[in-house]
Amino acid sequence: MAASTVNDWCVSAINLLEPLYQTLRAQVLACDYVQVDESTIPVLDKDKPGATKKGYFWVVRSPEKQQLFFHYDKGSRAQHVVVELLKDFKGAIQSDGYGAYGIYEKKQDVLLFGCWAHARRKFEQALKDDPPRAEYALQQIGKLYQLERQMTEENLSKEQIEELRKKEAYPILKDFEKWMDMNYPHVLPKSLIGKAISYAYGIYQRLVRYVVDGRYRIDNNLAENAVRPMALGRKNYLFLVGYVQNLRYKSVGLVNRCFKPDTGSFNTQVG
Repeated sequence: MAASTVNDWCVSAINLLEPLYQTLRAQVLACDYVQVDESTIPVLDKDKPGATKKGYFWVVRSPEKQQLFFHYDKGSRAQHVVVELLKDFKGAIQSDGYGAYGIYEKKQDVLLFGCWAHARRKFEQALKDDPPRAEYALQQIGKLYQLERQMTEENLSKEQIEELRKKEAYPILKDFEKWMDMNYPHVLPKSLIGKAISYAYGIYQRLVRYVVDGRYRIDNNLAENAVRPMALGRKNYLFLVGYVQNLRYKSVGLVNRCFKPDTGSFNTQVG
Protein backbone atom coordinates (compact mmCIF):
# COMPACT_ATOMS: atom_id res chain seq x y z
CA MET A 1 0.00 0.00 0.00
CA ALA A 2 1.35 3.39 -0.97
CA ALA A 3 2.59 5.61 1.84
CA SER A 4 0.62 8.51 0.37
CA THR A 5 -2.62 6.54 0.77
CA VAL A 6 -1.94 5.86 4.44
CA ASN A 7 -0.99 9.48 4.95
CA ASP A 8 -4.24 10.64 3.34
CA TRP A 9 -6.19 8.37 5.68
CA CYS A 10 -4.44 9.90 8.69
CA VAL A 11 -5.13 13.43 7.47
CA SER A 12 -8.80 12.61 6.91
CA ALA A 13 -9.08 11.09 10.39
CA ILE A 14 -7.44 14.09 12.02
CA ASN A 15 -9.75 16.46 10.13
CA LEU A 16 -12.69 14.73 11.78
CA LEU A 17 -11.23 15.76 15.15
CA GLU A 18 -11.36 19.47 14.28
CA PRO A 19 -14.56 20.16 16.32
CA LEU A 20 -12.99 18.50 19.36
CA TYR A 21 -9.83 20.57 18.93
CA GLN A 22 -11.80 23.81 18.68
CA THR A 23 -13.81 22.90 21.78
CA LEU A 24 -10.65 22.11 23.72
CA ARG A 25 -9.05 25.38 22.59
CA ALA A 26 -12.12 27.37 23.65
CA GLN A 27 -12.16 25.70 27.07
CA VAL A 28 -8.50 26.52 27.73
CA LEU A 29 -8.81 30.14 26.60
CA ALA A 30 -11.94 30.58 28.72
CA CYS A 31 -9.79 30.15 31.85
CA ASP A 32 -8.32 33.21 33.57
CA TYR A 33 -4.85 31.70 34.02
CA VAL A 34 -2.82 30.05 31.25
CA GLN A 35 0.79 29.07 30.71
CA VAL A 36 2.33 29.60 27.27
CA ASP A 37 5.49 28.17 25.76
CA GLU A 38 6.95 27.53 22.34
CA SER A 39 9.39 24.95 21.01
CA THR A 40 11.15 24.02 17.79
CA ILE A 41 10.50 21.36 15.18
CA PRO A 42 12.30 20.70 11.87
CA VAL A 43 10.08 21.42 8.85
CA LEU A 44 10.82 20.59 5.23
CA ASP A 45 11.88 23.73 3.39
CA LYS A 46 9.85 23.94 0.17
CA ASP A 47 12.37 26.38 -1.28
CA LYS A 48 15.31 24.03 -0.70
CA PRO A 49 14.45 20.43 -1.67
CA GLY A 50 15.84 17.93 0.82
CA ALA A 51 16.61 20.59 3.44
CA THR A 52 14.79 21.48 6.64
CA LYS A 53 14.28 24.75 8.46
CA LYS A 54 13.48 25.54 12.06
CA GLY A 55 9.77 25.80 12.75
CA TYR A 56 8.01 26.63 16.00
CA PHE A 57 4.83 25.40 17.63
CA TRP A 58 3.07 26.92 20.61
CA VAL A 59 1.43 25.27 23.60
CA VAL A 60 -1.20 26.95 25.78
CA ARG A 61 -2.05 25.18 29.04
CA SER A 62 -4.59 25.70 31.80
CA PRO A 63 -3.00 24.54 35.09
CA GLU A 64 -6.34 24.47 36.88
CA LYS A 65 -8.22 22.44 34.29
CA GLN A 66 -5.10 20.47 33.31
CA GLN A 67 -6.00 21.03 29.67
CA LEU A 68 -3.83 22.23 26.82
CA PHE A 69 -3.75 22.71 23.09
CA PHE A 70 -1.03 23.14 20.49
CA HIS A 71 -0.93 25.86 17.85
CA TYR A 72 1.09 26.04 14.66
CA ASP A 73 1.22 29.00 12.28
CA LYS A 74 3.55 28.27 9.37
CA GLY A 75 6.30 27.56 11.88
CA SER A 76 6.47 31.19 12.99
CA ARG A 77 7.60 32.35 16.43
CA ALA A 78 6.81 35.99 15.64
CA GLN A 79 4.91 38.18 18.07
CA HIS A 80 1.89 38.42 15.78
CA VAL A 81 1.25 34.70 16.27
CA VAL A 82 0.79 34.90 20.03
CA VAL A 83 -1.09 38.20 19.70
CA GLU A 84 -3.63 36.56 17.41
CA LEU A 85 -3.67 33.40 19.53
CA LEU A 86 -4.53 35.25 22.75
CA LYS A 87 -6.33 38.27 21.29
CA ASP A 88 -9.51 37.78 23.34
CA PHE A 89 -7.88 36.36 26.47
CA LYS A 90 -8.39 38.07 29.81
CA GLY A 91 -6.51 36.95 32.89
CA ALA A 92 -2.99 35.88 33.85
CA ILE A 93 -0.41 34.68 31.32
CA GLN A 94 2.70 32.87 32.53
CA SER A 95 5.66 32.64 30.17
CA ASP A 96 9.42 32.76 29.96
CA GLY A 97 11.28 35.97 29.11
CA TYR A 98 10.90 35.72 25.33
CA GLY A 99 10.37 39.25 24.01
CA ALA A 100 7.18 38.45 22.07
CA TYR A 101 5.26 38.27 25.35
CA GLY A 102 6.31 41.77 26.42
CA ILE A 103 3.29 43.29 24.70
CA TYR A 104 1.09 41.91 27.48
CA GLU A 105 2.77 44.10 30.07
CA LYS A 106 0.54 46.97 28.95
CA LYS A 107 -2.55 45.11 27.77
CA GLN A 108 -5.72 45.83 29.73
CA ASP A 109 -7.21 42.96 31.70
CA VAL A 110 -4.03 40.86 31.38
CA LEU A 111 -1.41 40.10 34.04
CA LEU A 112 1.90 38.82 32.70
CA PHE A 113 4.18 36.92 35.03
CA GLY A 114 7.34 34.90 34.65
CA CYS A 115 9.00 31.55 35.16
CA TRP A 116 11.59 31.01 37.87
CA ALA A 117 12.81 27.78 36.26
CA HIS A 118 14.16 29.74 33.30
CA ALA A 119 15.93 32.21 35.59
CA ARG A 120 17.36 29.36 37.67
CA ARG A 121 18.81 27.62 34.60
CA LYS A 122 20.81 30.68 33.67
CA PHE A 123 22.39 30.82 37.13
CA GLU A 124 23.13 27.09 36.88
CA GLN A 125 25.00 27.79 33.64
CA ALA A 126 26.90 30.56 35.42
CA LEU A 127 28.31 28.19 38.06
CA LYS A 128 31.40 27.59 35.91
CA ASP A 129 31.80 31.33 35.36
CA ASP A 130 31.32 32.82 38.83
CA PRO A 131 30.64 30.09 41.44
CA PRO A 132 30.20 32.37 44.50
CA ARG A 133 27.57 34.61 42.91
CA ALA A 134 25.82 31.80 41.04
CA GLU A 135 25.67 29.62 44.16
CA TYR A 136 24.19 32.46 46.21
CA ALA A 137 21.51 33.08 43.58
CA LEU A 138 20.66 29.38 43.39
CA GLN A 139 20.39 29.19 47.18
CA GLN A 140 17.86 32.02 47.24
CA ILE A 141 15.84 30.53 44.39
CA GLY A 142 16.03 27.18 46.16
CA LYS A 143 14.40 28.72 49.23
CA LEU A 144 11.47 29.85 47.08
CA TYR A 145 11.06 26.36 45.64
CA GLN A 146 11.35 24.75 49.07
CA LEU A 147 8.50 26.93 50.28
CA GLU A 148 6.38 25.86 47.29
CA ARG A 149 7.08 22.18 48.02
CA GLN A 150 6.15 22.68 51.64
CA MET A 151 2.82 24.26 50.75
CA THR A 152 2.05 21.47 48.29
CA GLU A 153 2.85 18.78 50.85
CA GLU A 154 0.65 20.49 53.43
CA ASN A 155 -2.14 20.86 50.88
CA LEU A 156 -2.72 24.49 51.82
CA SER A 157 -5.68 26.48 50.55
CA LYS A 158 -5.33 29.34 48.08
CA GLU A 159 -5.65 31.87 50.91
CA GLN A 160 -3.09 30.08 53.08
CA ILE A 161 -0.63 29.97 50.18
CA GLU A 162 -1.01 33.70 49.60
CA GLU A 163 -0.44 34.44 53.28
CA LEU A 164 2.64 32.23 53.54
CA ARG A 165 4.14 33.64 50.35
CA LYS A 166 3.60 37.15 51.66
CA LYS A 167 5.25 36.26 54.94
CA GLU A 168 8.18 34.13 53.72
CA ALA A 169 8.67 34.44 49.94
CA TYR A 170 8.28 38.20 49.65
CA PRO A 171 11.28 39.04 51.92
CA ILE A 172 13.47 36.63 49.93
CA LEU A 173 12.37 38.25 46.69
CA LYS A 174 13.10 41.75 48.00
CA ASP A 175 16.57 40.79 49.22
CA PHE A 176 17.39 39.01 45.97
CA GLU A 177 16.45 42.07 43.96
CA LYS A 178 18.79 44.20 46.12
CA TRP A 179 21.56 41.65 45.63
CA MET A 180 21.23 41.78 41.85
CA ASP A 181 21.16 45.57 41.93
CA MET A 182 24.40 45.61 43.93
CA ASN A 183 26.24 42.91 42.00
CA TYR A 184 25.40 43.60 38.36
CA PRO A 185 27.73 46.63 38.10
CA HIS A 186 30.61 44.38 39.18
CA VAL A 187 30.24 41.65 36.54
CA LEU A 188 30.90 41.62 32.81
CA PRO A 189 27.58 42.02 30.97
CA LYS A 190 28.50 39.34 28.42
CA SER A 191 29.71 36.83 31.02
CA LEU A 192 27.40 33.96 32.02
CA ILE A 193 26.74 35.48 35.43
CA GLY A 194 26.17 38.87 33.81
CA LYS A 195 23.62 37.38 31.44
CA ALA A 196 21.93 35.49 34.27
CA ILE A 197 21.53 38.61 36.42
CA SER A 198 20.48 40.70 33.43
CA TYR A 199 17.79 38.17 32.46
CA ALA A 200 16.31 37.91 35.96
CA TYR A 201 16.59 41.62 36.73
CA GLY A 202 15.11 42.60 33.39
CA ILE A 203 11.88 40.68 34.02
CA TYR A 204 11.88 40.79 37.81
CA GLN A 205 8.47 42.42 38.04
CA ARG A 206 7.09 39.40 36.19
CA LEU A 207 9.03 36.91 38.30
CA VAL A 208 7.60 38.17 41.60
CA ARG A 209 3.95 38.35 40.51
CA TYR A 210 3.26 34.69 41.21
CA VAL A 211 2.98 35.55 44.92
CA VAL A 212 -0.24 37.56 44.47
CA ASP A 213 -2.52 34.58 43.81
CA GLY A 214 -2.37 31.18 45.47
CA ARG A 215 -3.36 29.49 42.20
CA TYR A 216 -0.31 30.75 40.31
CA ARG A 217 2.70 28.49 39.89
CA ILE A 218 6.27 29.51 40.53
CA ASP A 219 7.33 28.35 37.08
CA ASN A 220 6.13 27.34 33.64
CA ASN A 221 7.29 23.72 33.92
CA LEU A 222 3.83 22.25 33.37
CA ALA A 223 3.70 23.83 29.92
CA GLU A 224 7.27 22.78 29.19
CA ASN A 225 6.48 19.20 30.19
CA ALA A 226 3.58 19.23 27.75
CA VAL A 227 5.97 19.64 24.81
CA ARG A 228 8.04 16.58 25.71
CA PRO A 229 6.09 14.37 23.27
CA MET A 230 7.25 16.78 20.58
CA ALA A 231 10.86 16.33 21.65
CA LEU A 232 10.42 12.57 21.37
CA GLY A 233 8.83 13.08 17.97
CA ARG A 234 11.84 15.06 16.75
CA LYS A 235 13.94 11.93 17.26
CA ASN A 236 11.42 9.60 15.61
CA TYR A 237 9.89 11.35 12.63
CA LEU A 238 12.91 13.70 12.13
CA PHE A 239 10.91 16.39 10.31
CA LEU A 240 7.37 17.30 9.27
CA VAL A 241 5.74 18.76 6.21
CA GLY A 242 3.84 22.08 6.19
CA TYR A 243 0.08 21.61 6.50
CA VAL A 244 0.41 18.07 7.88
CA GLN A 245 2.27 19.48 10.86
CA ASN A 246 -0.64 21.71 11.86
CA LEU A 247 -3.00 18.74 11.73
CA ARG A 248 -0.71 16.56 13.80
CA TYR A 249 -0.30 19.12 16.53
CA LYS A 250 -4.05 19.33 16.90
CA SER A 251 -4.24 15.57 17.32
CA VAL A 252 -1.34 15.55 19.80
CA GLY A 253 -3.15 18.20 21.85
CA LEU A 254 -6.18 15.92 22.09
CA VAL A 255 -4.02 12.95 23.10
CA ASN A 256 -2.42 15.08 25.83
CA ARG A 257 -5.92 16.01 27.02
CA CYS A 258 -6.65 12.31 27.55
CA PHE A 259 -3.28 11.27 28.98
CA LYS A 260 -2.84 11.18 32.76
CA PRO A 261 0.89 11.50 33.52
CA ASP A 262 0.51 10.56 37.18
CA THR A 263 -0.70 7.06 36.29
CA GLY A 264 0.58 6.68 32.74
CA SER A 265 -2.93 5.81 31.61
CA PHE A 266 -5.56 7.42 29.39
CA ASN A 267 -8.89 8.90 30.37
CA THR A 268 -11.51 7.77 27.87
CA GLN A 269 -14.19 10.07 29.27
CA VAL A 270 -13.12 13.50 28.11
CA GLY A 271 -15.56 16.33 28.76
